[in-house]
Amino acid sequence: MLVDLKNSLADGHLLALQVENDIRWQVMENNTYRWLTLNHTVQTVMDKQDTTSLLFPHQQPLVSHLPALPPNPKVLEIGLGGGSQFRFLKQLYPAAKYKVVEPSQIVIELFQQYFNPSNLALHCALEMGQNYLSHTQQTYDLILSDIYSHQSSSMNLLTQDYCQLLIEKLAIKGVVFINLMPETKFEIALLMANFSAKCMKLLYSDKISGYRNHVMLYQKIS
Repeated sequence: MLVDLKNSLADGHLLALQVENDIRWQVMENNTYRWLTLNHTVQTVMDKQDTTSLLFPHQQPLVSHLPALPPNPKVLEIGLGGGSQFRFLKQLYPAAKYKVVEPSQIVIELFQQYFNPSNLALHCALEMGQNYLSHTQQTYDLILSDIYSHQSSSMNLLTQDYCQLLIEKLAIKGVVFINLMPETKFEIALLMANFSAKCMKLLYSDKISGYRNHVMLYQKIS
């Protein structure tokens, strides 16, 4: 069941507060949910009774449009948040070789303490996504790009160079999942142009109704 951000997260109490430069990270919970906020914007929600479920509308294409992956896929997630996609995919693919790239040590620590109830082993690089992509020699069957800046446009992060690195680090038949919050339709067109290489096939692109999020899935076909 999808979470109703307005009503379902009422009556929460504070579990943790961490300040990182101009960012306030808070972990909140009520009887049903536990969630992480960045400057009061909800970043992730975990159902305390069903911890592997995906509760945000922008995550549903991972359920309905993601092609089947190999039994032991190589997965890269750029941006950990509260780890909802990590928990979901590790349940689907327990043998997945899963790498997370997250630039905030605080986010990693909050995940381990509050959002990892099964104590899943987390292999995490503490750096920016583009930095990791520029030096890793690994290719991946699935790359999740879910990066957010509270200070600037999504396109300041989803640059042409970044998108090219995503393409290069995909294995053949590999899929990239991109969640962004564009300010204009031009940003969507620009991002699609960045993935216009002949080797890339668009599987899904849609704005999430009622939210700023726009989700895309591309597959590398050659």
